[in-house]
Amino acid sequence: MQQNKKKILYIITKSNWGGAGRYVYDLATALPKEEYEVHVALGGDGLLAEKLRTASITVHHVQSLERDIRLFREVRAFKELLSIIRATRPSILHLNSPKAAGLGALAGRLLGVKNILTTSHGWAFFERRTRLSRLLIQLAVWAIAILSHHIIVVSKQDRAAAMGLPGIARKITLIRNGVREVSFRKKADARAEILSAHRVPASVLWVGTVAELHRNKGLKDGVQAFSLLKRDADAGAMFVWVIIGEGEERHALEEAIKENRLRDQIILVGERNDAALLLAAFDIFLLPSHKEGLPYTLLEAGSAGVPVVATSVGGVPDLIRDMENGVLIKPRRPREIARALRFFLTRPLERKRQGENLRRTVTEQFSFKDMFTATERLYRGS
Repeated sequence: MQQNKKKILYIITKSNWGGAGRYVYDLATALPKEEYEVHVALGGDGLLAEKLRTASITVHHVQSLERDIRLFREVRAFKELLSIIRATRPSILHLNSPKAAGLGALAGRLLGVKNILTTSHGWAFFERRTRLSRLLIQLAVWAIAILSHHIIVVSKQDRAAAMGLPGIARKITLIRNGVREVSFRKKADARAEILSAHRVPASVLWVGTVAELHRNKGLKDGVQAFSLLKRDADAGAMFVWVIIGEGEERHALEEAIKENRLRDQIILVGERNDAALLLAAFDIFLLPSHKEGLPYTLLEAGSAGVPVVATSVGGVPDLIRDMENGVLIKPRRPREIARALRFFLTRPLERKRQGENLRRTVTEQFSFKDMFTATERLYRGS
């Protein structure tokens, strides 16, 4: 009956379709409706909000909740969250993204929520910042952990970092992201959909990236790598890089592409709601990030059997074993990106072998069912 349902409120800062948003959507829509009453509070009105409404999930807009820190807006956002928590009266509060976690954990504790969970999608103190900034962020993370009943981390790196904070080791649970099976479009059909307005020679290899256009994704390193490849007469004309996604770095990327005369080789497609279905278009998937949690895009590329070149950050090494099911490189190293792409250029059998190995890894070790079961176990502990 209705009164016996568990009420759960997810809180997330942004409503774009990024990794954290995908995580919230997958969990919120998988919970059995006869057992859970699901609410999501978020800032903005992006694709995540649209998808949740389509799935008949109750969405609460927090007008003052945004990524940038502004004191007066934080106070207003906190008051809004207090109001939403009072109105929904959840027994479970699941927090995602640093600001939502900080404000939500404090509000939840003040209002006596029985079970507060926070998921780290990659600790913010791993970003390149001043020493003082990293220390302040670590203190904030510790405070959030103290206020939460459970801390979910998605990678070994995040777990190790959290274990170093005093008094919270017993709260930490490692639950890696997982994906369902996807019916990918055929390569030719996917390519036609992606680049209907562009002509690309049939002989070139397609390098693909699906990511928010944010500095943490290291996309400018990829531009520099393609600039290096362009100087190589044997390799420069053999690749095209297709980037699906939008974000605050778009203008800077467009300028970098223009300055390096790469407009015929690097194509910014923009946001695609069906990006995951189009991954079979790519011969190689590139993710040159500076910081990550455990990227859904790599899991989905693996499901499509696409070989990967990715930086060894966050949870990427939990998934990619170098030269077995992908190529791992160090972050901020354009020459390593170029070298890895050259490696795959003349080795089609190696591309196929690594892609199939990655498909097997994702299927056997990163299923959505395992992720959901482990997470719901924490919900039921309330």
